Amino acid sequence: MNVNAYRRRKRDEAHTVFFDSDEMMSVYANVSVPSYETEYENKEMREAIRNIIRTKLSARQREAVIYVYYEGMTQKEASEKMGVNEGTVAGYLHRALMKIKHCLEELYLC
Repeated sequence: MNVNAYRRRKRDEAHTVFFDSDEMMSVYANVSVPSYETEYENKEMREAIRNIIRTKLSARQREAVIYVYYEGMTQKEASEKMGVNEGTVAGYLHRALMKIKHCLEELYLC
């Protein structure tokens, strides 16, 4: 399970509200199910991002991204694990995100 799914589940559990059956039916009536195309595009995007992380980022940027975004560490925890200042981790993350954004723009605009 990835970090975002874990966080989303924990957040949703904290805000769970119980409905009676009439309320639940009205809620379900307004829910849209993602189409196959949307799921495919999301999967394609995740694969593209993973590939960029593996091939385009420096080792330190990759390490920071994995610790913070995939393992759910704070920047402080990641900095301690990497043996660098917290600001350095923030810099690695910023440059990594800009590189990912640039690579995705090149990939999808061409």
